[in-house]
Amino acid sequence: MWVGCIDGQLFVVDTVTHVCGAQLASIRCEGGCQTMVFDVQTNHILTASRSGSVTIWNATNWERLNEINLCE
Repeated sequence: MWVGCIDGQLFVVDTVTHVCGAQLASIRCEGGCQTMVFDVQTNHILTASRSGSVTIWNATNWERLNEINLCE
């Protein structure tokens, strides 16, 4: 499985079948998704943009857990 950002869109792709399983979200910030990390201990994905917006996702069910603006 691959989770990544393409042109500000967050995707999940099955790397065996090469099928896009889900488009999780459009990152609604300046410059789209700039960085992404996976926390193996909490099973969370964190995405961030240039404008300081950080979104936390549950990697098990792709639920958006929280959105934080670091510039506020």
